[in-house]
Amino acid sequence: MTPLKVLLADDEPLSSMALRSQLEALGHDVVVHARNGLDAVDFARCFLLDLAVVDYRMPDLSGFDAAARIFHDRPTAIVVVSGHPEHDVTYNERPPAYYYLLKPADLAALEHAIDRALAAFQDWLRNADPEDVRRKDDEARIIHEARRNLARDTSPRDACRALVARSRQSGRDLLATARAILDGRQ
Repeated sequence: MTPLKVLLADDEPLSSMALRSQLEALGHDVVVHARNGLDAVDFARCFLLDLAVVDYRMPDLSGFDAAARIFHDRPTAIVVVSGHPEHDVTYNERPPAYYYLLKPADLAALEHAIDRALAAFQDWLRNADPEDVRRKDDEARIIHEARRNLARDTSPRDACRALVARSRQSGRDLLATARAILDGRQ
């Protein structure tokens, strides 16, 4: 499997350590870790990702709600993990390219979940509006570059938080704030 850039969102320390180590054992790079749903959404906008692995129950915003927002902002494959049986999960807000995995999962189950999420994402891409996908990819690259620009003086996570804070303080959306940073206006 090609190494993927992964967002891991899980508020449980032991679970997130186990997932991180499994993802790394599969050859993937966990580029950022969120401990709540709102951070997961913000981090997904600031980093170029191939996959999001999101816990179903997290503080501030549920994993399913975070996954739906992540997918809306920049479609990507998503694995939703939960320690609760599948029948307890509401599917109303699920993104189209996701896979549900019960934890704790072994390495083979995680690899299978990732494969299924990537396949669902490829199916979604075949039917998506190519212009919309291209626009969202371009926007993601601009935001990513602005975050990288800010990360020269701090960590990538803190640079993302700073970018989001500037956006909220200025009343502009994240893309407009990123463009202003890249143009040297902020």
